[in-house]
Amino acid sequence: MKKSLFIAVFAIFALVGCANKNSIVIKGEINKLEGSVILYRGEDKIIEGDVRDGEFEIKTEITSPDFYMLKSGKDEFITRLILEPGDLVNLTGEMSQEQYKDPVIKVTGGRLQGQMAKYRADMDAYYNSLPPEERGKATDESLRHFRETMKKHIEINRDNLYGLQLLGMMIEDMDANYVAQLLQELPANITEHPSAIRLKKRSEMILKTEPGQPYIDITLSNKDGKEISVSSLLAEGKYVLIDFWSSSCVPCMGEMPFLRAAYETYKEKGFEIYAVSNDINRDKWLEAMDKVGMIWTSVTSFQNWEDQFVKAYGVSRIPANFLINPQGVIIGKNLRGVQVETKLAEIFK
Repeated sequence: MKKSLFIAVFAIFALVGCANKNSIVIKGEINKLEGSVILYRGEDKIIEGDVRDGEFEIKTEITSPDFYMLKSGKDEFITRLILEPGDLVNLTGEMSQEQYKDPVIKVTGGRLQGQMAKYRADMDAYYNSLPPEERGKATDESLRHFRETMKKHIEINRDNLYGLQLLGMMIEDMDANYVAQLLQELPANITEHPSAIRLKKRSEMILKTEPGQPYIDITLSNKDGKEISVSSLLAEGKYVLIDFWSSSCVPCMGEMPFLRAAYETYKEKGFEIYAVSNDINRDKWLEAMDKVGMIWTSVTSFQNWEDQFVKAYGVSRIPANFLINPQGVIIGKNLRGVQVETKLAEIFK
């Protein structure tokens, strides 16, 4: 009898333990918050709880890590969260009374929230170490530090959803094979997450346009309506730089003096630029070409990001470029500044 009772009690505690390990608890003490709070995953409403004197507590169960958003019952944004089963998080702060200004919320608790806090602390420490006049400026040093910090925290979080989020922000700036390896090694609980699936597709596209891969032919019209293909230029034995740009892209326009210098130096030796404009306005496209003195091949479809060749090359931001040799093999990618001329100097030495 005693043995049976022990087994029954043990079974009850085991069931409670199983339920609790998937539960999440969100507690809050937020000034000027009234009515209720609602937890969303995407557009799906997960749970709603009452707020009393700025305080609330909501509980629910989840089976895997995911991204969430907490809003008030008045549809006011409170904060974004990365939660996984078993999390207990606490929110403190104050709702903003100014339109379009987010509330100031501090989140503690939760493993992934803690990793996010460590990343932000690293970035804040660097920001605070700068002289006041340099804070907020996108200098080469600040961009280098930003990338290195991101990569460090991606490595630290390579087994979780926060690392996946950081990877999505840095995928264009990291070694394509390393990214593919990270995605291959994802734990089972996030490998089928929509973010993981999107990044895997993105990674596969990037790998297809890495140096050593065959080029993808492009045929588009120039300003006179004449169709010109990359293959026709390669057939002439030329090295072709496929350059994706736009008149409204400041970094793209900043690259033009370097491209012009490279073109003028090596055009007679067998170099051509095939500039694919992302413009949708013909007048702005023509004006930009005239402004920079674009004397190389320039084409467009006026389809912006929907252009089939923009998609084929996996271009998600510009400027972007791909250097193709006469055999149709990609031998350079995203060459910036003097890198184009340096690469050509190696080829035509």
